[in-house]
Amino acid sequence: MYTSKKFETDIMNSYAWDTTIIFIEKFGTNKDYAHARGSLQKSVKTGNTGDVQCNIYEIASNWREYTTETCTYSTTGGTSTPCTYRGGTYSTASWDQATRGEWNGAAWSIAFRPIIYIKE
Repeated sequence: MYTSKKFETDIMNSYAWDTTIIFIEKFGTNKDYAHARGSLQKSVKTGNTGDVQCNIYEIASNWREYTTETCTYSTTGGTSTPCTYRGGTYSTASWDQATRGEWNGAAWSIAFRPIIYIKE
């Protein structure tokens, strides 16, 4: 995505996603955050969902998010698709952070989360 002498950015990978959930459970107020579910019933502006733990916003709610993980399976019984999304969403209360799914291409209901690698 972006590179400079001080940092690089990328789209969240599955390892970073899982590590973030573990960090939130260890240092946040919700010790079972991996199973927290969104219940907003509508999409809202980032930062307005009330889902913030350790200054990390909205992993449990609002939007599912693409990761760089390659999907080699199909949860729907069809052929495998190249894109993997993670997390909960405002529209499906049964999904949580442990949810992993596949999608073939762009979707209106899937966003992405950038990560920053600081070089210094």
